[in-house]
Amino acid sequence: MTDIAMRGQEGNRMEPKVSIIIPIHDSEPYLEQCLCSVRNQTLKEIEILCIDDCSADGSAETVRRMSGEDSRIVLIQNERNLGAGETRNRGIELAKGEYFFFLDSDDFLAAEALEKLYYYAHGKALQLCFCFHVNYFEKDGSVGKSPHTTEIFFKRYRDKVFSWNDVQRFFYQNIYCVPWNRLYRTEFVRKSSVRFPPLENSEDLFFGNALVTLAERMGLVDSEQPLVFYRRGREGQVSASVAKNPYCMLESAKLLYDFLKRGQKLDGMQKGYHSCILELLLFPIQAAEYSEVVVKHIVEEGFPEIGLADLTRADFAGVATYKKYSELLMGRSCYVDAYMAAVTEDNAKLNLAAQFLGWHEKEKKALWGMGYKGQALVCEMRKRDRGFDYYIDKNPEKVDGAAKEISICRYEEIAEPLDYIMLTNRKYFEAIYRQCKARTPSCKVIDMDTFFRCDMTIEECMA
Repeated sequence: MTDIAMRGQEGNRMEPKVSIIIPIHDSEPYLEQCLCSVRNQTLKEIEILCIDDCSADGSAETVRRMSGEDSRIVLIQNERNLGAGETRNRGIELAKGEYFFFLDSDDFLAAEALEKLYYYAHGKALQLCFCFHVNYFEKDGSVGKSPHTTEIFFKRYRDKVFSWNDVQRFFYQNIYCVPWNRLYRTEFVRKSSVRFPPLENSEDLFFGNALVTLAERMGLVDSEQPLVFYRRGREGQVSASVAKNPYCMLESAKLLYDFLKRGQKLDGMQKGYHSCILELLLFPIQAAEYSEVVVKHIVEEGFPEIGLADLTRADFAGVATYKKYSELLMGRSCYVDAYMAAVTEDNAKLNLAAQFLGWHEKEKKALWGMGYKGQALVCEMRKRDRGFDYYIDKNPEKVDGAAKEISICRYEEIAEPLDYIMLTNRKYFEAIYRQCKARTPSCKVIDMDTFFRCDMTIEECMA
């Protein structure tokens, strides 16, 4: 293998605080934007390891040109095609930084991303430090929140150092398992046995979900602005290979299941594990358009090997995931609104919500979001003789249905401070959280979406 380091005009060689590992394969149209976002980081003590995995386009030439302008950019070329996972493994061994960060060659960073991650992680001696990301849509340049990472988790665990044992029950359902949403302490990863497996795709399912179980010191940066921009919708994207190789996700899940069993780490996290893995396996199944052959192989041969055979409702975090599981056993697709499935069928969760309202009967409580989700929750709470002091919606005049019988107001119209706000749609959590905290810092906002979907208590979905 050949390493090429081009020294340029910008700066002298220094010991890097962070190594950025960028696996590259035929990403010339996006590579310059990616590298510019890294070289313009406010943290200057970095090395940028660009590992070209036998690109057939001009990707390597782009790196050579830019390394001539910035000596921190290093071009490393694989002599044979290794794939994204093994290319990242090579980066782990070559990294000189105290920490390292993975970045895909078509994604890009906010200018302060590495500075925020490094100084927080270094200051608290973290082994892993997570950050928020958004989806960047190639078609129109718009951005959108990722549905796979919850803001409530970031709010509850900001400024805290936590271990795997602290969060094992619900971690998989709150943090996406991708490699590029966290900063890694280099020594911690190298001393572990966890590396990316040699798969065509889905190698990150094993790596991300296995490594985290070894961590004793984790933290996160709860930035108001996203730090990573994940490009969606580009032609030839790695995730598109899932349709061509639909069994890689299953192979990665097998490796994870075996790893967790050997380490005796499944106890206390079974519901989260079952729910997370099932949702991940639905991705290649959907990519294969519910091919009878693919579904049969995954269900009949795969499920017994990853602990998903013969499960009941009690084995899943939410009723929605169990419904998907049941339909999949019969070879059918099934879309389920997790919130509505829980509100209409999950008596255990509904009773916990009613119990919470009863315990806090003398405090001021509001339900925010009076569309169909809010109306369904009101109906179920009334069956249990529970209610709220206020019912809030951004546009009360547009609310219809059964909610017309309820006095609905805007948040700004409430004169007294509120103690608790139950939010029915986590899409708006961040904005509502900020608004409430600015007015009443002691007010607690509860993410009911996450409560109904995950193996979590109401208190664990509150910030």
